[in-house]
Amino acid sequence: MSRFCAALGLSALLASAGARAAEPSREARALPISLEYSGCEALDRAELVKLLAIEFETLNVLPSTPLESVRVACGPSVARVTIDSVATIHEVELAATAPAAWPRLLALSVSEIVIESRARVTPAPPTPKPAPPPRPALWPKPTPAEPRRWRLLLGASLRRAVRAETWLMGPEGGIELSLTPHFALAADVRVELGSTHTELADVHWLSTRGALAALVGGRVGAWQGAIGPGWCVGYLRLSPTVTAANAAGHVVTGVWSGPELVLRARYDFSERWFAQVGVDSGIVTLPVAGLVDGQQRLIDGGGAWISASLGLGARF
Repeated sequence: MSRFCAALGLSALLASAGARAAEPSREARALPISLEYSGCEALDRAELVKLLAIEFETLNVLPSTPLESVRVACGPSVARVTIDSVATIHEVELAATAPAAWPRLLALSVSEIVIESRARVTPAPPTPKPAPPPRPALWPKPTPAEPRRWRLLLGASLRRAVRAETWLMGPEGGIELSLTPHFALAADVRVELGSTHTELADVHWLSTRGALAALVGGRVGAWQGAIGPGWCVGYLRLSPTVTAANAAGHVVTGVWSGPELVLRARYDFSERWFAQVGVDSGIVTLPVAGLVDGQQRLIDGGGAWISASLGLGARF
């Protein structure tokens, strides 16, 4: 009789343990939404589903008929969360955050857009029930990092002064401030050297210029393009080396300026570093000229010009 009771107790214990093992874990429970991904290969999706299951259980979010379809589209620096029933788009900054923290940021954004969607389409109950006592937060809501709005560029430029038939080249430095994703202000400084051969003298150019431009553009993947008008102001020094007999020369200096059109293409090969190529074209409306006998123009720094530049830069 005692052996029979012992066997019966052991069977009951094994059955209880099997029942507990068969009980589904919290992570394996189905979400009350349909979740779709686009371009999120670096995202830990299993961790995101686990955090969403905890969040929806905390907020008492139950499945609806039909299930809401939530889409998560990951880009190089921003993830966009959308839902069919709401036109709002939630953007989550990824560039300044470690990939290990992406599931937490996205879990918060997904739960917020689902709650917002249901609040818009579900009428308020006539007799609201008292809310359950709040549960402690599972994690502190992270503070979004400030986007990197400044770009610093160092490079070189090559310019052709069309009327004077002269090539000028030298170093370039620039800075850009992004005011919106599609609008920026840019400034650059160049020092250019060149020379022009004439019948009377070889004229050496030393030009320094600063420019300010307003740029409008957009992004496709890691590439970004921009175009816009600008204005240049510079200082030009013309130094002649006389080659003709019975001729004398002297240095001519002055300020020049004029409008320009700026075209730039940029490739972001990391979160911080980028390469840039630019093409600028403009007209010198306030020129500096070198004269012969005070009347005839020997060198004319006015008219149209076109330049190309190449450089490397960093975002901060």
